[in-house]
Amino acid sequence: MAPTFAVFVIREYCFDDGWNIRSVITRATSLGFSSLFIFVIAFGPWMRSHNWSPVIERLFPFGRGLCHAYWAPNFWAIYNVLDIVAAFIAKKWFGIEGSNGHSMTRGLVGVSSHSMLPTVTPTISALLVLLTLIPILFRVARKSSKDSLSESLAASALGYFLFGWHIHEKHILMCTVPLSLVALQKPQFAGVCLMLHMIAAISMFPLLFHTKEFLVKVSLTAIQLFLYRLAFQNNNIQIRYVRILVFTSVLLALEVYREFIHSFVFGDRFEFLALMFTSVACAVGNVFLFGVFWKNLFWS
Repeated sequence: MAPTFAVFVIREYCFDDGWNIRSVITRATSLGFSSLFIFVIAFGPWMRSHNWSPVIERLFPFGRGLCHAYWAPNFWAIYNVLDIVAAFIAKKWFGIEGSNGHSMTRGLVGVSSHSMLPTVTPTISALLVLLTLIPILFRVARKSSKDSLSESLAASALGYFLFGWHIHEKHILMCTVPLSLVALQKPQFAGVCLMLHMIAAISMFPLLFHTKEFLVKVSLTAIQLFLYRLAFQNNNIQIRYVRILVFTSVLLALEVYREFIHSFVFGDRFEFLALMFTSVACAVGNVFLFGVFWKNLFWS
């Protein structure tokens, strides 16, 4: 989101008087010093103590692997499952063993490798994020306005969430916030926003892992759906509630399986399997919504 906001600020502030060179240089200098001041305030303590390692490791977690212990529901969750399926078919039908390496399903944070599909590196992840970001930056540079800013921020956040390196499942909240602003400004995006909210809520159910919390999680999600429908009932926009309810019901069914059935059937075995079902199902929904949102954003 930062590059998108930066391009917006540069266009709106530095080029507010058009291509007046003196005004552009003055405002760019002012903006640069303001940004530098904020950077010094934020990172000053580490600069003073010469202890940059923890900051660098958190900002650039390349040593922590492509996915978190519980896969975030993004494109890489689907990619991991395709790799697992390909490895199973290759071994079962053709007797081909996949490459050695740490399994993506071991449930630990760390660098892992894929068995059959090409192993994703930080460079590949960064390039994919950049490919989703470039059209958005051009859009902001050409069509800069407060209304288009929230749309562009939502699109860039979704792109980073889907293709970024070591994304946490909670990062999806960075997508729902700007998309909610978009839905308020342009109700035709309300359906996409509602479905993303449902997926975001259910994808974070495993973070509250006690069985006694299940009813609370479902109740809060149902209240969220009711309030959202109440907020948009006066708009002349047809939200496909049936499709949203069907997909939400599938996700809830997977959560019921994860919470109550999986341990009964398998005991302590295949603990990651139930989490994988939830992650991949939510990932399919997020990738679909990303495509719909981009279609409406660039081709409508």
